[in-house]
Amino acid sequence: MAGFGDMSRMKESVTKLVDKLVSKIRPVDSKAVNAEPDIQTDAVIPTTPLWRKKTTLLIGGAIILLTTAGVIGVQQYNEYRANNTFEIFHVYQNGTIIGSVDSKDLVEKLIADEQLELANNNPGINMVLETGELTYESETAFKLYAETDATLSALEQSFTSHAVGVAVVVDGKTLGIVKDEAAAVNILSRLQSEYAPSLASAASTTRTIESLSFNANDAKKDETAKEDSDEPSTVVTEIGFVEAVDVENVNTDPAKILDEEALYSTIVDGSTKPTKYIVQKGDCVGCIAFKFGISEQVIYENNPSIVGDKITAGDELDLTVRMPEITVKSTEETVEIEEIAIPIQYVKNDEIREGETKTIQTGSVGSQKLTYSIYKENGYILTEELISKEVIVEAVPTIIEKGTMVIAGIGSGQFAYPVSNSRLSSKYGSRWGRTHKGIDLTGDKNIKAADAGIVEFVGTKNGYGNTIIIDHQNGYKTLYGHLKSIGVSKGDKLSQGDSIGVMGNTGRSTGVHLHFEILKNGSNVNPLSYL
Repeated sequence: MAGFGDMSRMKESVTKLVDKLVSKIRPVDSKAVNAEPDIQTDAVIPTTPLWRKKTTLLIGGAIILLTTAGVIGVQQYNEYRANNTFEIFHVYQNGTIIGSVDSKDLVEKLIADEQLELANNNPGINMVLETGELTYESETAFKLYAETDATLSALEQSFTSHAVGVAVVVDGKTLGIVKDEAAAVNILSRLQSEYAPSLASAASTTRTIESLSFNANDAKKDETAKEDSDEPSTVVTEIGFVEAVDVENVNTDPAKILDEEALYSTIVDGSTKPTKYIVQKGDCVGCIAFKFGISEQVIYENNPSIVGDKITAGDELDLTVRMPEITVKSTEETVEIEEIAIPIQYVKNDEIREGETKTIQTGSVGSQKLTYSIYKENGYILTEELISKEVIVEAVPTIIEKGTMVIAGIGSGQFAYPVSNSRLSSKYGSRWGRTHKGIDLTGDKNIKAADAGIVEFVGTKNGYGNTIIIDHQNGYKTLYGHLKSIGVSKGDKLSQGDSIGVMGNTGRSTGVHLHFEILKNGSNVNPLSYL
């Protein structure tokens, strides 16, 4: 508006100038001007007074000057106004006015700077800057100024932030939070790899939470795991978690984000409740394991003083079990190639006296493939079951002629199962760091002599309970343990298949079953190679 004031003052100055000039030219006394001259007598020539002509010229010039000044003043005013007219942006956050800025770019730069600072202060963590919903309204006016600094400061104070992490959740309980899903899946994969490296690796090829519950039948098996392999092998066929395990995206404080190793240790260490147990009369390792719901392997590992499955009433056992926060379950198929002992066939010959023999064919050993299904939790064996037996090479029997005067009680060397409708519940060999000297069978309760022989022992043996030992008079002996009752006496001569007792649960036994051993020249052998 100052421009208009300048132009008005210019008009006033010009007007005053014109008035001043006119007053100087125009005569002051009108009478003197209008008097007739003394000499003029002939004619009067009318003329325009000089002062009027000069006045007209002066007024015209003043008008021109005034017009020019006005034009110049308007131009100056428009230029002045244009140079002092500004556009600003009113900033709203979630609909509430915060202030104004000269440019929206300044707000965007503030946001970018804040995000960069968050990233630098929290390396490796996904940080989210919460700015709210920002909107703008532009306004243009003469001498309109934005409150940029105050507005940016207010916005900065209003911004908040949080971290986005991935929680490992077990049965609805959050065990910890890591930076992303890849880290969570890697932790779970490491847990599985500890107990089943090859299958865990195959299961986690895509590294997703879904892939960590894996069945080998759903994927291509490794060449070493072919079903037609006749080589000893152990293949993990299934792996997963006992608990319901999941991962979830969560908003959290960055201070609560754990690194992989910290959360892995938390899960593996879990909780440990020290447990001590005093052995009672009649206890056995299997009985105690069953009572406490733990693997026998735990008892053997925690108590190295146990030798040959022997425990004594009054002994203190350490039954402490480390309980990880997540339980890895796995099923293995173990293939064992075992030798089939040379069977001995006896042919009666009435021309040979009692006690005399003649070998008419020398035999050769065979081989067979035994496949077991083993279920484990966190690496501890809970169950094992023989699921198939396949003969690879048939054993060739040794044929021996015997005189017909042979008395009952001499074995043939060919053993029959001592239990009808039998099922193998525990195999021969190394088990939890100890040697299981025979096999455990369940089935019909009637126990039969596996071959002809003479009863060498009847009674109770430590760990075996009620026991029968038969000497087959050919270098072989068989032992029958945990019997409920005994139906023969020492010295009885038996034929193969004769009833000798009833299956039971005496001695160190985990349930009703028959413990059966075959001894060759005093040493235990695998009964499955002879049956």
